[in-house]
Amino acid sequence: MLTNPRAWLYPKGERVVRVLAETARLVMPGNEVPESGTLEGSVRVLVYEAPPTPGTPPPDDAEPILTAAFDQPVRFERRYLRLSSPGAFTIDSEQLAFEGEDLTVMLNEVQRRLELLDVQRGGRMRIRLVGDTGSDEPAAPLQESPDGTATVSDVTPPTAPTDPPAEPKIDLYKTVLNDTVIASLGTTRVDAARLDLFTRLTDNRLPTESIARIAFAPGRQEQPAGEATAPAEPGSPISDAATPTSPNPADEPSATDADELVLTWTGPLAIRPIDADQPPSELAEDDAALAMHAAPGGTVRIADDARGLDGEVGAIRFAASRAVLELDPIRLDDDTPAALRLALDDAGHGDFRGVRADLRSGRIDLAGPATARSRSGAVIDWTDEATLTLDVDEENRLTDRLARASFSGNVEASQEGGRINASKLETMFEPDAEGRAAIRAAVITAGSIAADPGDRGPDLPRSLAADTIRVGFTGPSGRPDPV
Repeated sequence: MLTNPRAWLYPKGERVVRVLAETARLVMPGNEVPESGTLEGSVRVLVYEAPPTPGTPPPDDAEPILTAAFDQPVRFERRYLRLSSPGAFTIDSEQLAFEGEDLTVMLNEVQRRLELLDVQRGGRMRIRLVGDTGSDEPAAPLQESPDGTATVSDVTPPTAPTDPPAEPKIDLYKTVLNDTVIASLGTTRVDAARLDLFTRLTDNRLPTESIARIAFAPGRQEQPAGEATAPAEPGSPISDAATPTSPNPADEPSATDADELVLTWTGPLAIRPIDADQPPSELAEDDAALAMHAAPGGTVRIADDARGLDGEVGAIRFAASRAVLELDPIRLDDDTPAALRLALDDAGHGDFRGVRADLRSGRIDLAGPATARSRSGAVIDWTDEATLTLDVDEENRLTDRLARASFSGNVEASQEGGRINASKLETMFEPDAEGRAAIRAAVITAGSIAADPGDRGPDLPRSLAADTIRVGFTGPSGRPDPV
């Protein structure tokens, strides 16, 4: 048994590892390299950048780039390259903060990769979406020092590499988080039953451009009176579907910085390697991608109070390198058409067959047949597809304000006694005095306009049909009049 052990370890690569504990019990056949052991009492692992001279500790004033702390004893087995701890742990670095309970890690020495990482009981993970992210391989086991109370070196310190590898080392991984998963980014929150994360590492690092930068303009914090976001209709199959139950409110993530993704979950977490020769479709064009899934018969819930966003979908898929978001419809049974429901303060709410959004360009594609209702009472149906384009502000940040919208395939739009039928409808918007999107022009292709003249006189025409009709709008915010 060692008291107050201290160890410097030099695994292959560009890192130096220090291990600290209050006591250590080691199994050392022949008094050589420990085969297994248990570290107890304030166990910490600190990872440093390697100094210029291989096999030597970093300077005394060097700051660790990663720190791991364990509340319970840590057991290692050199033969299987396995490390485990039954209690709570934390891992902190510049890019990642990770906490959970009951950790097991196994390495593959031949392929120099992580072979298994399991966390049995839920936790929290904070991921910074800027800068490099790295992966550090755990070090070799401890070696007893001459005085029997501390360890100070690895068995065979590495020598400086003479030739760099001809090709970068590529590793693919899949991470699965289970049970009451909550993802928060800025003011946006997503609740799901399971999250799948796919990553491609190059030389044990996630490349710098793996996660695309997205600039969002601040949303309006309060909605005007009487214009609250429309909830799902009572009794609808979507509103009645089971949704994930939130954990204790004290454990829920609060609003976060838009450059920080926060994940919480209550069940197990598992990381496994993927055969690089058979990459999943999620990594065909991206180095990082995630998918959030509903429980059987349930939904994935999206909410953003700052932008008046609320929705229920079947699944969410995000291609992080391209910043492309896809929303799958809810499939309840064979007799109910698959659909998803979204409501947005400025644009209204609708039921769609699918959504694809490019978060860098602001283009949103809505699969038909679908129905949308605006905040001013307009209703539009289309059978083929629709494309919405969000506006950007003066700082080139994406807003939640519509700039353009087009609809195709048996389009029918109605509002206050007026109706438009067309094979294609295009609308253009400009911000009003309150910064909301106000319609300014419309182009109707192969269609007609029908209106109730009301008290303007029975002699006014009730309809107009043409190959192309162009209409301009002016008027108060939310209630534009045609000219």
